[in-house]
Amino acid sequence: MEHQYVFEEAPNPIVDVMLQKVVKNKKKFDKYELTYDILRICSLVSLGLYVLYILIFIVLPHHSFSGMISAYLNISYQVYALMVIIALFSTMKLYEKKKDKAEKEFHALRCEIIQKGPDLWATIAEWEKRYTLFKKIKDDYDINLFHENK
Repeated sequence: MEHQYVFEEAPNPIVDVMLQKVVKNKKKFDKYELTYDILRICSLVSLGLYVLYILIFIVLPHHSFSGMISAYLNISYQVYALMVIIALFSTMKLYEKKKDKAEKEFHALRCEIIQKGPDLWATIAEWEKRYTLFKKIKDDYDINLFHENK
């Protein structure tokens, strides 16, 4: 069975598969990064609103510490709100770890393609096509295969 090329400029099926994997890893990283950013914003906004609520409805009306504690404990939904905020921060940390792992996988594969460039594009004609292929990947997927640095 013959390999169906996604990147027609790829010199062989191995390079094509590697490029497909690096694009897949980039999309995975972008997805985790977006989710992490959304969770971070939601967590910080909910924490800010919760602190503002505590300040306005618990701290300012009561002048003693014991009065603040009893007022806080008398309203049960505040504990649920605090649990939701903790869950948001926990989920954010989980997605941060997933994002970091996806970034490392993406960067490792990208660097492997760059380092093995002379072996993967063996002839001079293939090496000259390499620039157009890398430019296309840079424009279409925002993946820089020209240099190893991020």
